[in-house]
Amino acid sequence: MAEDNELEWRAPEFPYYEKNLVWRASVIVIAIAIAVIAFFQQNFLFAVFALVGGVLILYWGHRKPEMLTFHLSEKGLDIAGRTFYPWDGLTGFVIFEGEGDGEMIVRTNRKLNTHLKIIIPRESQEAVHEFVSAFLPEMEYEESLTDRISRLLKF
Repeated sequence: MAEDNELEWRAPEFPYYEKNLVWRASVIVIAIAIAVIAFFQQNFLFAVFALVGGVLILYWGHRKPEMLTFHLSEKGLDIAGRTFYPWDGLTGFVIFEGEGDGEMIVRTNRKLNTHLKIIIPRESQEAVHEFVSAFLPEMEYEESLTDRISRLLKF
């Protein structure tokens, strides 16, 4: 935490779930099955794409999150000193409280990457909500199908 007009916390860059042997085997079997079907349909490029996709899913699924420092100030949101979002570049936020840590979703003005998802430790959620609500309105947010599938698959 910092001064009254600033707020800071550390959190992982994304939620991480341990992947077991069944998870890895499932990814491998599905990627090979898709590649075999594509091969029999003589769609060789898609077969290669399925295998490369399977390898990337295995790699990304086992990547551990980096601990980042999130800093809120009167100027905006700073993420680990790498990315800065001024308040006028953001349009709204919502905070979801989880069983452990919560998640803040912030809508940006950008064409790509329109939503930021930031993990907030349980003990910081109230302070973050109070601080951010002074600069941004709360918004409605409905979880996308991709978000639900990712959470279900623990990805």
